Amino acid sequence: MIEVLIAMAIMIIGLPAFWNMHVSATKSDAFSSRMSKAVFYAEQELEDLKSATFSTLSNGDYSDTVTDGPVTFVRKWTINDYSASLSSTKQVDITVGWGGSNCSSASDDVNNCTHKVQLETVITDSSNL
Repeated sequence: MIEVLIAMAIMIIGLPAFWNMHVSATKSDAFSSRMSKAVFYAEQELEDLKSATFSTLSNGDYSDTVTDGPVTFVRKWTINDYSASLSSTKQVDITVGWGGSNCSSASDDVNNCTHKVQLETVITDSSNL
């Protein structure tokens, strides 16, 4: 009988700890999934810009949103001349954010998002090579 009481005491102490570990792992999995999607959406926009005709890449700030299930990702990108001495290059900075009350539309500042990823690249006019 004492063995049963000891086993029950161990379960009563261990089960909540196990449950907390399970909840924590589930939250980490959801965050990792959203982080992977944010990187994917940033890379997707970078690939679209790289495949565009170089002359259509105008300097400026641009934005849009991507809704994936219950999550809205705000995607902002900036195109600038990379260097005055390299006229056929553009620098592209793209940030994708999600989470937070001020992070749900293209007009929102991506810096208000709770989480964000940022990618940068340089695009060269391949017709001048």
